[in-house]
Amino acid sequence: MVKRLSVSKTILFIILVSYTLWMLIGGFRYTFIDNVNLLFHEAGHLVFAIFGSEFLGFLGGTLMQLMVPIAITTYFWKNHDPFAFWVGLFWISQNILNVAHYLGDANTQILPLLGGGQHDWHYLLSRLNILPMAEEIGIGLKILGYAMMAWIFYKLFRLLTSASSHTPSFEGVTDAPVIKEAETNS
Repeated sequence: MVKRLSVSKTILFIILVSYTLWMLIGGFRYTFIDNVNLLFHEAGHLVFAIFGSEFLGFLGGTLMQLMVPIAITTYFWKNHDPFAFWVGLFWISQNILNVAHYLGDANTQILPLLGGGQHDWHYLLSRLNILPMAEEIGIGLKILGYAMMAWIFYKLFRLLTSASSHTPSFEGVTDAPVIKEAETNS
């Protein structure tokens, strides 16, 4: 039995690849998804400030920005939805690129900050005595983010073009849930 390509999933795949190429060719640009990520980032400052640590309050923005897509991606993994899982990983990798851009700006502080205030990563890296390495750390995170995207696109392409009829593929994911053929036919 030959698997028919899902039109909506194929269109989403093409949009994600196009978005990534657009970012690679044109450099970092803020988009709609960055505005969504920014909401989680700013909420993270408030949530983690509750713990009373100034350092954790500054770090909380980035933590929440990453924790929300990780939680959603975990939900898709636990609910046996491999396509949504890989798209969720794309969202995480896009957030890593966002963090890389912000972290890499810690020395120059060219990026506009929401409401002014202190640059999170300038404060954090200064406290850790590694502020001079901000640009290099940012570049390393960009490499990680784009490498993740390349791997995700490979996995999504394989998932979309797989010859298997109904069995979702978590191939390449350690400890992924096993889905029995009987479950997929019900």
